[in-house]
Amino acid sequence: MAWAERHGAGFRGSYRDTTGRKRRTKTFSTKRAALQAANDEESKVRQGQWFDPLAGRTTFSEYFERGWLPNRGGEIRTKTEYESAYRSNLKEHFGHLQLRQILPSTVQGWVNRQVLAGDGPHVVRSRHKVLQTCLAARKGVSARRDRLIDINPCEGVQLPVLPERRVTILERGESDAIIAPLDPWWRVMPLLAAESGLRWGELLGLTVEDFKPLHCVLVVRRTIVEATIAQTGTGTRFAWKPYPKTRRVREVVVASHVVAALNTLIAERDLGPTDRLFSMPDREPPPQWHPPLKLVWTPLRTEQWPEGLPISARFHREAVWAPAVRATNSPERTFRDLRALWPDERLTAGRPQLGSSGQGTGPGVCFGHRSGEVGLQPGTSREGPDRPLGEANPTEDVSDDGAVSGGLCAR
Repeated sequence: MAWAERHGAGFRGSYRDTTGRKRRTKTFSTKRAALQAANDEESKVRQGQWFDPLAGRTTFSEYFERGWLPNRGGEIRTKTEYESAYRSNLKEHFGHLQLRQILPSTVQGWVNRQVLAGDGPHVVRSRHKVLQTCLAARKGVSARRDRLIDINPCEGVQLPVLPERRVTILERGESDAIIAPLDPWWRVMPLLAAESGLRWGELLGLTVEDFKPLHCVLVVRRTIVEATIAQTGTGTRFAWKPYPKTRRVREVVVASHVVAALNTLIAERDLGPTDRLFSMPDREPPPQWHPPLKLVWTPLRTEQWPEGLPISARFHREAVWAPAVRATNSPERTFRDLRALWPDERLTAGRPQLGSSGQGTGPGVCFGHRSGEVGLQPGTSREGPDRPLGEANPTEDVSDDGAVSGGLCAR
């Protein structure tokens, strides 16, 4: 219960905060006004709307490093993005400010300076998202939920307009030309990416157990993420994530020639059921090898990764993929561009796409994405190949929902 006490020539109201600590209002000339102010604050405490105005004296850097980031939930890659945005920009512009000093005008000025400096819309929006998550996220830890501030200073800030994203769709011959010069060790992975539309982490997470050759199916159960050694906790830059991006296990149907390539890969590398399909190669020749026998590399196995050390995205991009693209004298293409090839050809051929559970999806859903932007854009078309990529064997019966029933894949 609130009360009023004399203070000098006036009166101050007193009340208890959420921790039971005694708090005081400012000084009023009358006891009645002081008591009314104390009752108002006590009402906010009961309703869960009270915050300590003195707590906002904590600096942004102190809160981010000690209070927010260590206690913030989320996936490894998400927390990596938080740290990157903080080190590269937020610490410099907000680190020295007290939380209560960060106002909407402060944030708007920061956004405007980035735009004038030539930072891209995606970069500016990404940094703003991290700042808003730290200060006023509705779920998890945030300065507002910790009662350190009472407003969201990022709300209503005008951000730069994002240009319409242009999706790069590789032609069939173009993808084949890039894959052809690759060393056999690296060749199957982009072939499968073009055939299935799987993400990079999903490809790395595939094991022999996930491959069902009799049904021409790959089961996407887990993914592998890449971050710093400190963040993964495995002693390496890689860690398992027990679910794919869609957070649901799904099945992906692949063509018979991809099944044959995967069978050959498993046999040549002598992979066991729990081994991953795609790993770094062990550059040491096997003990039984001697010239002129053909040398077949085996997966690089470590104590932390006995099923095969995952492939670094940067290593693959710079040492494997980029040289192959340059060798074809084609425009700059990324490994991710392969994901658009298969759904594009399925759309062109009028075949259903496979969603997160392997079932046919409705409009606007494509390989776990809520928008179909990885396929053809509305109003566009392309002449399909003689046999659309992902076409089932003629002995199979493909139902309207995209599921394969009956028959076996062609060997």
